[in-house]
Amino acid sequence: MAKISIVIPVYNVEKYLRECLDSLVKQTLTDIEIICIDDGSKDSSLSILKEYEKTDERIKVFTQNNQGPSVARNLGIEKAVGEYITFVDSDDWVREDMCEKIYEKAISSNTDVVLFSHYRVTNNSINQDIRLKNFQNIINKDVFDFDNNIEKVIENVPVETWGKLYKTETIKDLNFPKSIIFSEDFCFFYIYCLQNPTMSVLSQAFYYYRISVANSLIKRHDKIKELYRVLSLIKAEYKKSKIKNKKKFFSKFIKRITTTFISNWRNVYTMPYRKQYYKYLLFLYSIYKTIPHHDDDVYKSLKKCVYEYPIFVFRKFLEPFIEIENRKQRLVIYIFKNQVLNFSKLKFNQFFIHKYYNFFYIINLWKLRIIGKFRKLRVGFLVLEPSKWTSQPFYNELKNDKRFEPFILLSYFNNPQGNIPVKDYYSNAKEFFKQQGTKIIEAYEVKAEEEKERYIDLNKFKADIIFYQQPWMVKYEQWVVKTHKKSLLCYIPYCFYSMNSQLNYLFDFQGVMWKYFVETDLHKKEYEQKYGATNCVSVGSTKLDGYHFIDENNFDKIWKTKDKKRIIYAPHHSFDDGLHDVATFRENGQFILDLAKKHPETEWIFRPHPAFIDRLIKKSIMTEQEIEDYYREWEKIGTIS
Repeated sequence: MAKISIVIPVYNVEKYLRECLDSLVKQTLTDIEIICIDDGSKDSSLSILKEYEKTDERIKVFTQNNQGPSVARNLGIEKAVGEYITFVDSDDWVREDMCEKIYEKAISSNTDVVLFSHYRVTNNSINQDIRLKNFQNIINKDVFDFDNNIEKVIENVPVETWGKLYKTETIKDLNFPKSIIFSEDFCFFYIYCLQNPTMSVLSQAFYYYRISVANSLIKRHDKIKELYRVLSLIKAEYKKSKIKNKKKFFSKFIKRITTTFISNWRNVYTMPYRKQYYKYLLFLYSIYKTIPHHDDDVYKSLKKCVYEYPIFVFRKFLEPFIEIENRKQRLVIYIFKNQVLNFSKLKFNQFFIHKYYNFFYIINLWKLRIIGKFRKLRVGFLVLEPSKWTSQPFYNELKNDKRFEPFILLSYFNNPQGNIPVKDYYSNAKEFFKQQGTKIIEAYEVKAEEEKERYIDLNKFKADIIFYQQPWMVKYEQWVVKTHKKSLLCYIPYCFYSMNSQLNYLFDFQGVMWKYFVETDLHKKEYEQKYGATNCVSVGSTKLDGYHFIDENNFDKIWKTKDKKRIIYAPHHSFDDGLHDVATFRENGQFILDLAKKHPETEWIFRPHPAFIDRLIKKSIMTEQEIEDYYREWEKIGTIS
């Protein structure tokens, strides 16, 4: 009998499958079996599996018609003969010593399940998930049972299928729910917990989870139905359970699933009215009221959803007649004989046959068109970070045009540069724009006492058009849902986006834009194909506009030489931020410094992001002394800007 059975559901993963299998056949613990269930793949995945099966007798390949990962995992559990079972997804991979380490832990602790950590892998970074590290500090025990630690486990332990080594005899009678295609791992883990297993923790990371791969084609709004099924199933299993603290389990579980439910519920607002969705919401609400909650934040959010949805439905009914709901797409409309910013080729008469016809929106635009004949149109640029201001050339064009009155709406968000006081940061921003010769309207106030912040509603400034600088960290008073009914909204990315468009094209933001000025025709085409976006206009990267106005004589103030090649190294700050993770300094910071030292024939400028030092310290990547030493090395060979 093998010590560990590894169960792998496989479906259309030819791109990653070899990497996954290679990491398993090279395990330092050799007494394992690798059970691969091909779920009706249409690519070459099955051929790859059979190829590996011929070369390694530990690999066992089974096939089935496409029925989903739950059915595949159930078949894997049925076929497993190992002392323990763990699960691996076919687009992920593991450390070569994973099986050895988790098996040693299972034997030494004699527990039903060993929990172990994982790395989150994106196109740009590999970072360890720290939840189990935190949990280990909280639990402060090497071995524990679920029943007496329900709250700690539910609040802190990841529910993913992988990252766990189960004693085979404890899960042989369990099945992943066949009818659930979203959160099936959530469901399986908590049903398993209702058996009151003994647990132990390895906070070390052995598993590499590739989060950039879309494993499921389920639409976000259908997740509501799936969560309802999970809730119904767990409720039934909970009633049969023999654990002592059943009520505590159900209370904590309901709070956990409600948080997930609410985060997906907001997507329902973009869909036509569906009575069934509201039924699911009311069902959850009725259950939540039966558990101890004392009006906690989760309950308040749930209650708000319940009472707001009928109003939403009523608004949807009125939408053809009056605009009171934000749209997913904005259309190109003429305000003058030529389009207001002269960027689009869409003809005005195309609007009338477009499926998103909106009567009141037309009224607003025609009103603005008439106003434009009698006064200048007020164009506001909402700026939160002056360091990202790249629209000065465009601002100047508007300023020199008799039809427009541009101005800066200067606001603020949580200081990206570390510990600079709010007042100083804001005053520096004002001084920056004064030097640019721009008109400033302050959209943020700092009270002297306690430096208390106040964001001013943008509708107060009566801008006809507002250009947003960024879609993140904008306070509600200045958010698009507040301003889109009074102003036409636009967005110009402050830099050239080369990462996944899913991170850049945010429906909740770009969806209410009148115009989204993308960088290239490729960006435009991608947004149109992926998101049905009709409001994208390709204008190039504004970051490059400034080069038209650069005085080459000023170059000598920045660069020390004229006859060398010039390189700027500008490391980013987004370490483990959960969204972009674009910073690569950990991987190449020392390498690039060494490269600069080896090439004195090149002149270097080291220009890190303003938040760079602050994030290095907060993420414990470098100490203050290490940062000082690193900067000193750059000073020896180049310029720090």
